[in-house]
Amino acid sequence: MSYTIQMEKSELVAENSKRRCTEQNIPFFRFNPIIDEIVDHGETDMKKLINMVIKTKIYLKQEEKMFEKIVNLFHVVAESSQDNLEDEPIASISAEEKAKEGPGELTDITD
Repeated sequence: MSYTIQMEKSELVAENSKRRCTEQNIPFFRFNPIIDEIVDHGETDMKKLINMVIKTKIYLKQEEKMFEKIVNLFHVVAESSQDNLEDEPIASISAEEKAKEGPGELTDITD
């Protein structure tokens, strides 16, 4: 598969994910350092690999505030989940009851 087709598919997946998050009022974050040269999965050229690592480290530093926001969001979710676990008893469903319910609904996530 060509690099251009891979990039187009990646963009479509990201846009679809962003749209779904927006519809459900869920924050969307995309981690995507810009690498301006083609680097194959099996790349062995040390110059290309080191350059990619350096650019990624620069990206991480530039996006530090975004990562802090994500960490804070995780803390809020974790605290909220812990509060909910303490407030609500855990429901117990026997294997027989589960079998009577039948299979769960399947959702196609390939859109």
